[in-house]
Amino acid sequence: MASIRRNAKDDTKIKCRAIGGKLYFELTGDNGQIIGSGLKYESLASLINAIEFVRSFSETALINDRTLS
Repeated sequence: MASIRRNAKDDTKIKCRAIGGKLYFELTGDNGQIIGSGLKYESLASLINAIEFVRSFSETALINDRTLS
């Protein structure tokens, strides 16, 4: 989660992609590996809204680590 918080605000870490006519984004970490991705969106406006949502809530999001259960 720390990596997401740090990288979500960095434009160079967000890559926009398209597959099957739908748009999505990938968030990469400092090492270039994908650490998160968005859903598939029909419009560019929806994609941008999703990226902005991740950016705005990455700092305050609660962490629910299910790998420890």
